Amino acid sequence: MAQPNLHHIGPPDALLELHDATPVTVDGVGTGGILDLGGIGLPLSLSEGANMLAAMVAEISAFDVADGDENYKLTLQGSNVANFASGIVELAQIQVGDESTIQDVDVVPPVGRYIRPFTNWQAGTQYQFVRLKFDVSGATPSITANVRLAQFRG
Repeated sequence: MAQPNLHHIGPPDALLELHDATPVTVDGVGTGGILDLGGIGLPLSLSEGANMLAAMVAEISAFDVADGDENYKLTLQGSNVANFASGIVELAQIQVGDESTIQDVDVVPPVGRYIRPFTNWQAGTQYQFVRLKFDVSGATPSITANVRLAQFRG
């Protein structure tokens, strides 16, 4: 599949919110819970047959790096099991934190908008359900981010 043009991303959709701006200090799932991409007629663009092409958009407004060991991974996960009991795959990931905790990074990434294109089609399987998983580490981790899905436009 060709790389998507990031200039063709529509605005993040409030109906596709994975996490509101509630600060996160422990590992867990985003406040949006589990989204069913196949069951509620979502307005996402479809291309190449059944492949859904969209983007995870994270508006990161704050994250703590005061102790020099904080790290934050925001992972969009997919599954065909509604409760994510099994069959979990990674569809997209955003990582920020202290530069010493991120491979090949020598400055603290800035707060702001991060966009990660994804498709729900991986290795011949189309994944119906998605959720956001936070993996936070360090002495005093805290991250504030609003995370939604956005569709690609023509």
